[in-house]
Amino acid sequence: MKLKLYTRYQNSAGQRVRTALNLKGVDYEYVPISMSGGTWTDYRAQVNPQGLLPTLEVDGRRITQSTAIIEFIEENIPGPSLLPADPVARAQSRAFAQVIACEMHAIVVSRARKLLVERFHLTEADSTAWRDFWYQEGFNTLETLLSQRERATPFCYDDKPTMADLYLVPQ
Repeated sequence: MKLKLYTRYQNSAGQRVRTALNLKGVDYEYVPISMSGGTWTDYRAQVNPQGLLPTLEVDGRRITQSTAIIEFIEENIPGPSLLPADPVARAQSRAFAQVIACEMHAIVVSRARKLLVERFHLTEADSTAWRDFWYQEGFNTLETLLSQRERATPFCYDDKPTMADLYLVPQ
């Protein structure tokens, strides 16, 4: 299986995927994408029409969205599991990751904040306050979820890194 990962070093969703690939011990080609200029334009036109990072190319076929990519990696690449063995802890790990992906990351990314400033005429300070509010709400939720675990573990939901940790660390 030939893997090619399109992302950039400062992209938290890409970091999730790189960590998953590295935990599985997988060789892959890293294709850095610049957020400006021809590389970005070409990426959007030729690789991912949504223009978001990352994209994983698997033998010439492309998968977008970090959660879908990580699920593909877990289901198709041998190596340490990215989920706990216990079915409830597996679901909790996934839910924890989704708090980050859906509730935090999705609304505080630069394109959302740019829209607030350009279209709705918020000041940069207002945009930053909006971002900080949602970050705080999200991190409070994550802290509460971790405090409600059945047992404390070295990582979020297991004795090894799981999907929850892959999302938490870059956030």
